[in-house]
Amino acid sequence: MKKYYYFLVILLFCFFLVGCNSTTEQSASITTEQSTITTISNFDYVNESIFVQTGDYSMPGILTTPLATGPVPAVIFIHGSGPADMDESIGALKMFQDLANHLAEEGIASIRYNKRTYEYADELVGDYDFTIYDESINDVLSAYQLLMSDSRIDKDQIYLLGHSQGGAIAPIIINLEPNICGVIIMAGSTEHILDILANQFLRYYGQDYLNEYRPYIETAKSLTEVKPGEEAYLYFGAYEAYWVNYNSINFPQELLNASVDHPFLIMQGESDIQITLNHFETYQTLLGANELCVFKHYEELNHCFVNGVGETLATAYTVSKEIPDEVFEDICAFILG
Repeated sequence: MKKYYYFLVILLFCFFLVGCNSTTEQSASITTEQSTITTISNFDYVNESIFVQTGDYSMPGILTTPLATGPVPAVIFIHGSGPADMDESIGALKMFQDLANHLAEEGIASIRYNKRTYEYADELVGDYDFTIYDESINDVLSAYQLLMSDSRIDKDQIYLLGHSQGGAIAPIIINLEPNICGVIIMAGSTEHILDILANQFLRYYGQDYLNEYRPYIETAKSLTEVKPGEEAYLYFGAYEAYWVNYNSINFPQELLNASVDHPFLIMQGESDIQITLNHFETYQTLLGANELCVFKHYEELNHCFVNGVGETLATAYTVSKEIPDEVFEDICAFILG
């Protein structure tokens, strides 16, 4: 198997499947039989087992809720690309779990769940109509409805927190559901995901390696319709229908539209070896004049917002590390004001 399948961009398109019929029917359910209460210095909080339901798909997850006297703000976590569990486990790191617990300590609820491509990997292999809406967007909207039905949640203070590709699609979601309060983008990008892949190939494997795969990249990027007889053609882990849908999205324009009346917190680690600082600078160029937007970057942090100084492709994410307090402080300041 070609070595690019082991490239760090497994966070991009390592899912060896795509599929599921598009659906706009969304609902959610919650069960508390596995609830656990944790005692901390600021707030006690409870972890409750939940299910995010979108059509026939039911994704298990956790709703972390501070034990407060009134409704609290909440965050919906949005995974990066590729299959991921509810904690967004990457090597020795569990980014979403760490964020959820620390936010709860400050009085902020959150919901995280297994990504559909993680929970239904086998079932989705043969679905050639799969799109980014099926991968992530529709399930985030279902999670939003779950929070809206919970009396413990301040319905005017629900935020999206998107990591990597999750940050790229968060503006699309808020344009579909403008009652969402705001967006936190961590290590996001407005670039086409295959351009990011190409730049990673060039940076880590060289021009000859990129040239080997450039024809496939350009073909996938050029797709505007599924060609008859090519429904099962696979480009970097995704069928033609995925790329047709993806190519139709203007990510910078979605960002600009969403930022007109929604606050954004853009966060970037300078030691990120996947999404480099130029992506953060693009956000500054697009949104820098917008007073609703806040920009934070961290010299020593990597793609998962832990210390990444000196990391390589071989060593990144292999050691358990803690997200530093300044990251939580910046997120809490953005949400709580």
